[in-house]
Amino acid sequence: MIELQALSRHYLLGGEEVKALDQFSINIAAGDYISVMGPSGSGKSTLLNQLGLLDTPTSGSFRFDGVETTTLGEAERAKLRNNQIGFVFQAYHLIDRLTALENVELPLTLAGTDPSLRRERASELLIKLGLERFLHQRPQQLSGGQRQRIAIARAVITQPRLLLADEPTGNLDSHSGASVVELLEQLNNDGITLVVVTHDADLGARAERQLLMVDGQLSSESVLSKGETSDAPL
Repeated sequence: MIELQALSRHYLLGGEEVKALDQFSINIAAGDYISVMGPSGSGKSTLLNQLGLLDTPTSGSFRFDGVETTTLGEAERAKLRNNQIGFVFQAYHLIDRLTALENVELPLTLAGTDPSLRRERASELLIKLGLERFLHQRPQQLSGGQRQRIAIARAVITQPRLLLADEPTGNLDSHSGASVVELLEQLNNDGITLVVVTHDADLGARAERQLLMVDGQLSSESVLSKGETSDAPL
């Protein structure tokens, strides 16, 4: 599904070159569950931005389903991103004046989906994910865990193949975090490829593949085969 070959992202800071991502190579298969860990400044967020087509590399290759994305124009990158990739952030990024249902509908609204169809699809997804009690509530009326679950629903309403989660439990208590992890793993079991950036060692250990980044490079990788279970608690 995804092939990164010697992907690099360098930039100048204070007159010095910073190698935020340096000759990074990895293959990600459809349905993988990957955690990315490492100290602050190790390149985790830069990697996520590259995978999400939010930034362009300095050099190297990024192929998505055989398509070389580094040669695509911005409109083509945006189309691929909107159709194939979902994002979940630590800060939720819900719109306060919209209800949960309207927030989840938003990507379909931007895509020009018929109002009745997008309302139907958003309602069905929220019900499927056990969020039917929150359809008509606004974000400020919800807990952090509820808001993050709504944000996940919004991220997958377009049925992306790749879901990128950046510290998805970072603002949550342990109980709410467990609920969010359970939902993410449910989506992965349903076939979505899941990549999670986290500082939480327990969450990172739940993934089937754990990547450790240091100084923009892949320092190590550990693999937990399908069917095995991690000892890490939720």
